[in-house]
Amino acid sequence: MQPVATSADRSADELIRLIASQALDPVSVTDQEERGLMKAFRAKEKRLLQKLDDAIEGGADRIARRASERLRRCMAARYLAIWRTKPSALVDRTAASSHERDAVRVERLRQVLSLLESAGDLTVQARATVYVKRKDRNRAYRCVNAPRPTLTSGGSADRRVIFKFDWIDRARQRLIARSLHPFANYHPSQFMLRGRGRSAVCEYLRQEVPTLSADHVFVQVDVRNFFGSISPSWIEGRFRLSEATIRRQMHSGEMLILMDGKARAYLQGGENDERVRRVLPQGSALSPLIAEMAMAEVLRGLTDHLACALVVTYSDNMGVFMPAAQAAAIEDHLRNAFGASGVGPFELTFSKPRPVTGEFSFLGHLWRLDAGELRTFIHESVAEARAIVLREQMLGCSTRKGLRNLRGRILAQANEWKFWSGVHEWTSQLLDFWSGAYESLETHEHFDRLAA
Repeated sequence: MQPVATSADRSADELIRLIASQALDPVSVTDQEERGLMKAFRAKEKRLLQKLDDAIEGGADRIARRASERLRRCMAARYLAIWRTKPSALVDRTAASSHERDAVRVERLRQVLSLLESAGDLTVQARATVYVKRKDRNRAYRCVNAPRPTLTSGGSADRRVIFKFDWIDRARQRLIARSLHPFANYHPSQFMLRGRGRSAVCEYLRQEVPTLSADHVFVQVDVRNFFGSISPSWIEGRFRLSEATIRRQMHSGEMLILMDGKARAYLQGGENDERVRRVLPQGSALSPLIAEMAMAEVLRGLTDHLACALVVTYSDNMGVFMPAAQAAAIEDHLRNAFGASGVGPFELTFSKPRPVTGEFSFLGHLWRLDAGELRTFIHESVAEARAIVLREQMLGCSTRKGLRNLRGRILAQANEWKFWSGVHEWTSQLLDFWSGAYESLETHEHFDRLAA
C-alpha cells in the first residue's frame, strides 16, 4: 500500500475509498480519523441489519436472504468482525505511554486492513487447534488450593473437546453469525442468546414458581455432549449457505484440524476421531447460535407434551417444573423426543425430582420457596471461593484496563447474584479490594516513570 500524506482529518467516506483501492497507509490515519471510520462502519452495519430484520418481519424470505448475503459481503461488516475479534496483543493498554498506545493502534489497523479482503471468503478451510478440557462442574467456585482433576483421574466430570481458531477464522465465523442471527427463532423458554442472561432466569423463576401448586417438582435436565451431538446433516439442510462454507466454517467436516499432545493421546482416532470430525466445534464464535437454534427446533416439537410444565432453558441446561404425578411421563417424552430428533440424536440425564416447596439447585443458585416467595441464596463457601479467585486475579493484574475488566466481572457476578441477600456485602468487600489494587498499580506506574 502506498503511504498517503495528510495535513487534516479526512472524512470517513474518503478513508473508505482509500481502503477499497488498497491505498490507505495505516501510519497516516489519526486516532480521530479511525474513530470516525468506526462510527461510519457501525452505522452502515446497523442499516443493513435493519433491512434484514424488516424483510424477515414482513415474510419476504427471498429479500431477507439477499440482505443477509449483502451483509456478509459488506466491507463495514467484515471490518467490524475482524476488529471485534482482535487478539489481546492488539488491545489498547491504558498503562502504556501515548506513543506505545498509538503504535498498537497503528499495528492493529494495519493487520485489520491486511485481513479485510480474505475475511470475505467464507469458503476457505478454517484452521483449528483441538485440545481436551475436563468439565469440572464446580470449577468456577473451586478454592484455589484444592486439587484439580486430570484427564485420566476419576470423577463425574465430563471431558470437553475444545477448538481454538485463528483470528481470521473467528472473524469469518462472527461475520456469518451476524448475518444469521436475525433468522433465529428461539423457543420462549430459552434465555441464553435473547439478551436476557442468568439474572433474567432468576427474575423469571421468582415470578413464576410461586404460582405453581404444591404438587409440582423440579427436575434438571442436561443434554450430554450437546455440541458434539448436533447432526451435521441437519446443519447442512438448515442453513442456506454454500456447502463449502458450512463444511469449512460451521461444522468441522472439512476444517484443518491440528492437535496438542494431550488431545492426541486422549482422542484415539486423531484428526478423524468422531468427537472431532463432522461436529459442531465448541469454541467457534458461530457455534452458540447454531446450538440455540438446534435446541429451539427440538423444544418446539415438545409443545403439547410440556403444556402443563414450566420450562427454563439455558444453553444445554433445562429446568422443568411439573406436576409430580406426570413427572415420569414428561421425562419419557423428553428422552424420546431428544433421542429420536433429526437435529441430534441427543442423550439426556435427569436429576432426582425435588418438591418446589423444598430446596433445589439450578444454574449455580440454591432456591427455596419461603412464605410464597422464591428466594435464592449462594452457599458461603461458593461465594468465598469465587472471591478468592477474583482477588488473586486482581493481585496478578499489571494493567489498568485489566483491572477495569476485573471490576466488570465483579459487577457482572453481583448482577447474577442480585437476588441473594448477601450480595451487597460480598460486592462491597471485593470493590474495596479492587480500589486498593488500582491505587497500588498507579503508585507503581508513577515510580516507574520517575525511574525512567
